[in-house]
Amino acid sequence: MNLNLKEVLLLAIIGMLVFFTLDGCNAKRTAKQQSITIAEYKDSVSFYKSESGELIAINTAIMVSSEKTIADLKKELEDLKLKNPEVVIKYRTNVRIDSILVSLDIPCEKFNKDYYIDSTNYKVCINLTDTSLLLRELVIPNNQTIAVGNVRQKWYKPTEYSVVVKNSNPHVESVGLKAYTIKPEKKIYEKNWVWLTLGVLGGGYLGHTLNR
Repeated sequence: MNLNLKEVLLLAIIGMLVFFTLDGCNAKRTAKQQSITIAEYKDSVSFYKSESGELIAINTAIMVSSEKTIADLKKELEDLKLKNPEVVIKYRTNVRIDSILVSLDIPCEKFNKDYYIDSTNYKVCINLTDTSLLLRELVIPNNQTIAVGNVRQKWYKPTEYSVVVKNSNPHVESVGLKAYTIKPEKKIYEKNWVWLTLGVLGGGYLGHTLNR
């Protein structure tokens, strides 16, 4: 069956309309499923042992199409001056220290007192006597946001690919920070120039065929 140029163009347009319709339906399904996944996502932690025997915390990670799909995350990233981040990690920790005993020699009558401080940023439980100080418990909670992306620190400065860390507890200080983004080398069929070359060759062949 021989097709003229008009028929070929009509078939191409119909094919494109079908493709975009199916693609739009698929995008809606993906967005709906993504919303469900985000709503059900928990920050629960499990553990496994590394090769060296250290205890490692682990949780599943999810992929989203944009930070805009997570309402509270979008606002926080704007505050960090971070646009189009590649990775965002929400990390919740408790530093817990207990049972530290310090011997004392206070020249006074015998006494035994308990002190308990429950603050937003720390909790302390102490027992003090004339002969000892016992730190029963010290807890320092912290919520940490770690993100990797382009940051513009000042309006007149260029953006810079960076890793940023935000601590919710003012008593927690970041003293060292490194980030490595590992990008695997693309396969030959994933490279743009390959598809461009195939497109040019295919277009040239189609044009030659139609002109015959």
